[in-house]
Amino acid sequence: MSEGAVVVSSPGRDYSLVLPGTWAVIPLFSAEDTKRQVTRLVRAQMGRADRLAQQRRELTKELLETARRAREAGSTVMYLALEILTGIPFPGALLVGDVDWPEGTALPVDDAEAALGGFSDGIVVQHRMGPVSRVIEIGEQQIGETTTPTLRAQFRVPYPDLDRLLQFTVSAPMMVDAEIWTELFDQMIDSLTWTPERAMTEEAPNGAA
Repeated sequence: MSEGAVVVSSPGRDYSLVLPGTWAVIPLFSAEDTKRQVTRLVRAQMGRADRLAQQRRELTKELLETARRAREAGSTVMYLALEILTGIPFPGALLVGDVDWPEGTALPVDDAEAALGGFSDGIVVQHRMGPVSRVIEIGEQQIGETTTPTLRAQFRVPYPDLDRLLQFTVSAPMMVDAEIWTELFDQMIDSLTWTPERAMTEEAPNGAA
């Protein structure tokens, strides 16, 4: 994924990711700031032609609604893909936020892989930084007036100190085979790098760091 990939950092500078193509970063802390960023982004992607005014309004409304739901669900940042697929203004979205360990998990966690197994909706896969809970779903996404099949993947990654989980939810229209999207999403999450401020200075239990 190195060709055409870029490194993005979280607003809080806790981590960085390598993402394919170009992505816009939309912080979700403030509804007002989110609206300003989305409006600017839609204009940049679709231009200012009068004939596109209705499409701009619809897309802006859709993105703001997505941002609102994401904020209410605990997400703190939304990344929007700008050039993965031709002809679609924002062909992919990546939402990021903190979540707790499964209900009933004994704290503090000393076995990340076993604790991740407590999520009934996912499977535990091994990534470069250790065990990760992954969920793959196929649904639908509204793009303008068209409804298209969409692949949605969710990854729950333990923080280095195992206090909570960093959750990534990524979705994209299924213009390519589901296995190809899944492999791409896996590579994106596998590129996660914790910043020195977040990374542990000593080895985490079971190699989870």
